Amino acid sequence: MSRTYAPDEEQFIIRMPSELAERVRNVLRENPSASPNDKSLELDFIGSSREDQQDFDGRSGVFSVGGESFPVSVQDLPAVLESFKAYDGTNLVKSADIGQMLVVRRPGESPPDTTDAPDGITPPLRDVRKKFYRPPQEVDPADIEAVEKALILILSGGGPKHPNMDVQVVEEWVEEEEDVPEASREEI
Repeated sequence: MSRTYAPDEEQFIIRMPSELAERVRNVLRENPSASPNDKSLELDFIGSSREDQQDFDGRSGVFSVGGESFPVSVQDLPAVLESFKAYDGTNLVKSADIGQMLVVRRPGESPPDTTDAPDGITPPLRDVRKKFYRPPQEVDPADIEAVEKALILILSGGGPKHPNMDVQVVEEWVEEEEDVPEASREEI
């Protein structure tokens, strides 16, 4: 018998235009100043309810407030965010990991070019993908093999060998001074 587990709660991040955010905030708070048309919120991903799902990519949909619809797309965040709750007002408990964000656009705006969000959530993470996710450097495979051989030699108890390195070992014996009596130390 298979069991289906439903999450206790779902957490996500929605980025939307400020005028739409105010309308959504009023609906969520059940604010009496919200217009009667704005009493419902719906999120539907295009193709998720249709039988023919050839064009369904799972990353685009429609966000509806009242009777007005706005295009929405899913973008991957540059880092996974952890969200916390305080049940007693003091102690924090991790409640979710968030790795994606819903981006709501005005009608007629073009969708984002990529599925990766260029920025994080906070101002220090602006253009974080350009800053920290640089393309890998090209390294000559012969250099990699030479380093691997040197590491294996070091791990087996030897030392690295370099063709241009001429090693000369000089040994010097140092004899300890004999103990001098304390009487003669005072004279010195």
